[in-house]
Amino acid sequence: RLWDAASGMELRTLKGHRDWVLCVAVSPDGKFFLSGSRDHTAKLWDVKTGQELRTLQGHTNWVEGVAISPDGKLLATASHDNTVKLWDAARGEELRTLTGHDGQVNVATFAPDGKTLATASNDRTLRLWDVASGENLVVFEGHTDNLYAAAFSPDGKTLVSGSFDKTIKVWDVATGKERTTLQARLHRSENLFPLWSIACSPDGKILAVSGEEKIIKLLDAANGQPIRLLEGHDDMVPQVTFSPDGKVLASASFDHTVKLWDVTTGKALAALTGHKNWVFSVAFSPDGKLLASGSYDKTVCLWDVASRQLLAVLKGHRGGVRAVAFRPDGKMLATAGADRVLRLWDVSDPMKTKEARQTLKGHEDAVRSLAFAPDGRILASGSEDKTARLWDITANRQVGSFQLIDSVLAVAFSPRGSMLACCGQDQTARILDPAAATQRTLLRGHDDAVTCLCFAPDSQALFTGSTDKTIKRWPAASPHAPTAKKEGQK
Repeated sequence: RLWDAASGMELRTLKGHRDWVLCVAVSPDGKFFLSGSRDHTAKLWDVKTGQELRTLQGHTNWVEGVAISPDGKLLATASHDNTVKLWDAARGEELRTLTGHDGQVNVATFAPDGKTLATASNDRTLRLWDVASGENLVVFEGHTDNLYAAAFSPDGKTLVSGSFDKTIKVWDVATGKERTTLQARLHRSENLFPLWSIACSPDGKILAVSGEEKIIKLLDAANGQPIRLLEGHDDMVPQVTFSPDGKVLASASFDHTVKLWDVTTGKALAALTGHKNWVFSVAFSPDGKLLASGSYDKTVCLWDVASRQLLAVLKGHRGGVRAVAFRPDGKMLATAGADRVLRLWDVSDPMKTKEARQTLKGHEDAVRSLAFAPDGRILASGSEDKTARLWDITANRQVGSFQLIDSVLAVAFSPRGSMLACCGQDQTARILDPAAATQRTLLRGHDDAVTCLCFAPDSQALFTGSTDKTIKRWPAASPHAPTAKKEGQK
């Protein structure tokens, strides 16, 4: 499929391969791209028209990796038949076959000058080839498991490889020697469960996660190691959130209750009862004095945190309430859910709050998440209608929309408001530019729905949680790959 990188919109679907498509590479000028498939072929496509230009046949097994030379004149294909082939891009003719690997070849990548080609294989080696002659110049040895990644530095002097041995090796191209090895940090825990919620403490040191279990786990945000387990709910816990001072954690549960927990000791401080159905969402007011909870009983409860007393029950939604969010000044509360309508409530005096101050309509399916920008003027919403939308609550209108390919399950602004993150059923998360209404980065790596996310307080990292039972930490400044997998990496 071809997508518009700015909007995230699908442009077209290209059909022609007879089996799974395993890899793609785009030409430097962006006019064509190459795809490799389990059908033993590679195909060259015209980006503008979507038409198939030619089919490269010659491999006897899956084509796992493809590459296009910097000048666009040569194509490389790497295959499970243990070979790499070089092709003339204009004519589609095979120029030569590179042999030497003793296992399937997973990656091929051209050097920036186009004179050499690096390949990575299940034989645990990385090889450097002379493109003109086909000569094997260097064999880089040191990995202890299959290699599935390789890349040149922009100056072509350094080569980096990634392996199933959980290491990244940095190589000197001129000497063929290893410069350094980077050890991937992998963290495992027991009692894993699909995740629905993730929250980062205000000091950035603790992650709280919950989901399809009755428990809540507190993890070290730096390394993913378990800190403590919070037990006490009688059903699933779809959301957790820290108080502004980080001392208390609130949790919403399908057992119809909201619980408050002491973060330091892990002890339950209180169980707030009043809802008559599943409680899906909770949020503290910015001063920590109020707590809002949204339930499938179609109501929102406002609680006094200090006294644990129920102050008000907000009624008006015609379906379950899936999301609640306080405006940064604490005077307004946004709520949304199954009835597709966003409602804004004046909570400056909770005892006097009787009905919604205003409503925002436009979503075509249930709303799953809400988040205010730091300035309190813009409200973001994520919905099962496959959109994330921006609303100007002062003007009472929609001011932006992002179309995704499946349900949007969570949205979150960065602390400074320059980034908006969203994630969803399509197993991805995205970094969006809310001011320009464009997509910055698409984050791939989870193996199931990405259900929750949160920024670190310093905006330098984005954490994502998934029903694949993992948490990934992405550098928000340049979020192209997760820096660590936590909570039960497979």
